[in-house]
Amino acid sequence: MPLGLRAAVVGILSPVAAAALALGASMPVSALVPPAQTTDCTAENTCTALLLGGTGTGILSQAAMREALNGYFADDDVYTRENVIYPGTWDFSSIIIGATLLGGEIATTEGPMVIGGFSQGASVASQALYNLFINPKAPAKEDLRVMLVASPNYSPAASSFLVPKTKYDVVVITQEYDGFADAPDRWWNLIASTNAALGALYLHLPTIDADISTVPDENITVSVNSLGGVTTKYLVATEVLPLVRFIPSLAPVAGWLKEQVDAGYSRNDEKPAAASTSLANVRTEAGLSQAADAESAAVSDADDAPAGETETGMVDARDAVVSSDNGRSQSEDDAATGEEAINEAEGDLTEGPRDPKDEAETEESTDPADDESVAESELSAAAESTDSTASGESDDDGAGSSDSDASSSDSDAGSSDSDASSSDGES
Repeated sequence: MPLGLRAAVVGILSPVAAAALALGASMPVSALVPPAQTTDCTAENTCTALLLGGTGTGILSQAAMREALNGYFADDDVYTRENVIYPGTWDFSSIIIGATLLGGEIATTEGPMVIGGFSQGASVASQALYNLFINPKAPAKEDLRVMLVASPNYSPAASSFLVPKTKYDVVVITQEYDGFADAPDRWWNLIASTNAALGALYLHLPTIDADISTVPDENITVSVNSLGGVTTKYLVATEVLPLVRFIPSLAPVAGWLKEQVDAGYSRNDEKPAAASTSLANVRTEAGLSQAADAESAAVSDADDAPAGETETGMVDARDAVVSSDNGRSQSEDDAATGEEAINEAEGDLTEGPRDPKDEAETEESTDPADDESVAESELSAAAESTDSTASGESDDDGAGSSDSDASSSDSDAGSSDSDASSSDGES
């Protein structure tokens, strides 16, 4: 969007947004799910609900107060509903008046109280907290809790002086990109500022209908001030940028636009994990803290106990460790056995069911008759081998006998020749 067009849009939206604030604040409050900090009011521990409307709605009927926060204050056995009436003017000049009137109601109310402020009424409640800070007769911490919905005082662009430091627990519910309660702290980011101005039109009113039970942990931040007051902030995500709702043709570049808009809020900057105040991180730290406290308590108990009891405790602890190791070894053996059984079952499943024909063939191959036939064949082969060896030896003996006979014949022949020679001599 050209710079001139953006500037024109911002200039047009400023009065429109102001009108939206005035008209929007006059709408009834409904469908908010209150957080855990405000749920300790019961029939046995009744509370007084001091409720303030927004601009133009300084007077609330009993019906409106019953419907507030999706009927959260509707149970007459738990809550006594009181409307803190104040002017609720469009120029916000009635905040001081409202804070004074709210302070008077707090001073004259006995027992636990819950303050519910909406839009300008949230600003009134914040101012009243400033007054209580310097009031020595202020209620105890456990007797007062505060809920602020769509509060301009907690906007990222608002001055920190608008947020009082208090000992009381405070819950803040904000719709992302609402120009009144969630304006960018980097106001020079024109895309983010324009988006927030449009968000005042589209998102300020729906904040009172938000269901904070669906807000993910990463959008919930918890902080504790030096007075012990816990502030829990719920940021309700906005699916479609107000810029895109205003100019639907920007939908193809909605992803890029969101990056530019989010850059206008320092909360979106990357932070070290240790510095995170998200609810998930706080829960983890709380768990670690509880574990550390338990360990310290155990050590302290061991130090305070007599020597004999301490030694007995150490022996019991060692026995418990040995028992745990044995149990772990047994579990490992059971796991190994189970794994072998699983592998066997997987092998059977892989091979599939056997064919009856194959099983019959296997049975035939193991027939005793076949085993006997094989044995006879082996005996026959052994006999043939023995005969062959004997025949070879007989042939050798025959050859020797022939040689002997031949020698004898030669001898006889020699003898005959000798006799013949002798006969010739005599003649």
